[in-house]
Amino acid sequence: MSNKKYIIFSVIVLASIVFVLGLYNKSDESAEPVSLRIGIVGAAPTGHLGVSIREGYLDEELARVNAKPEVIANVGGGNPIAELLGSGSVDITVSGDIPIINAIGSGIDADIIAIEPFGGSRNSFVVLNGSGIKSIQDLKGKKVSGGSLGGNGHLFTYYILTKFGLSPKDVTIVNLETTDAQAALLNKNIDAAVFVVTTAAKYERDGSMKILFDVSQDPEWPGQGLNVVRRTYGKNNPKVVIAYLKAQIRAQEWMKNHPDEFLKDESNTSKLPVWGYKKQYPNNEFIQSFSMTQNEIDRLNLAKKNLIDSGIRKADFDFDIAPRVDKTYLEAALKELNTK
Repeated sequence: MSNKKYIIFSVIVLASIVFVLGLYNKSDESAEPVSLRIGIVGAAPTGHLGVSIREGYLDEELARVNAKPEVIANVGGGNPIAELLGSGSVDITVSGDIPIINAIGSGIDADIIAIEPFGGSRNSFVVLNGSGIKSIQDLKGKKVSGGSLGGNGHLFTYYILTKFGLSPKDVTIVNLETTDAQAALLNKNIDAAVFVVTTAAKYERDGSMKILFDVSQDPEWPGQGLNVVRRTYGKNNPKVVIAYLKAQIRAQEWMKNHPDEFLKDESNTSKLPVWGYKKQYPNNEFIQSFSMTQNEIDRLNLAKKNLIDSGIRKADFDFDIAPRVDKTYLEAALKELNTK
């Protein structure tokens, strides 16, 4: 082949390659974004997720993998969110550990992809001022709301009663959502209720109620926050799950550098006062490290054991939680962020 013909042939081959690559890239760009449906507890995103949305991290990281977030709010507690996960209505969620452990133990196909060590419900027993109730033992024979059935508050109620020598049978358990429990306690239809500390602090400050006991007095309480993905969604869209976690880790770094601004934004979103958050997290424990250490996995098993020991779940609920903890997404997210 002459040099002239060789040059012409090479140009044609190169042009063909460029054309094909152009079509490939165009096809990639025009593909419909993958949807990531994120279930939240409450009316609006808070915590790491709220920051990742406000600062644009979530949109930015998901855009890199051609995905788009959709936030699905549920005003109820963690149990309804776990049910949405099980039905396939949401793909990822953040919740206290107990609803997720209940869901996985009941057969919902989901994997724990990151643990927030201080993210579980920070519970407290609350009574009316002037009620004459001065200790947990004084609750014997009383009506107590432990929150929604099978939730963190429900287990916390059983756990603390037992720890102070009472049986759940020594009180009348009334399972009410937080807003209903607040009204019932104020109207003296119940004698005590379990609220998260931020809510309890509000009533303590206005003088209507007092905190009888809170989780800070019991370091053995294993409550944690869990990031969970539907197993099928994760296997089909691993890059989307990794991108989601990268956004949350970036949010965590922002929170470390802007704790006061975070609390202000969090208060505006949740309608709970800044001082309430400071009571719940006195050492800025809302700034957490997403991790999956053996200690944290052991704490999940302890929470599961507490469900059985309290009688909320039967002995056959003692499943192996380790296969439902998938570290690969978090490890990949941390690696990608560290190589930037």
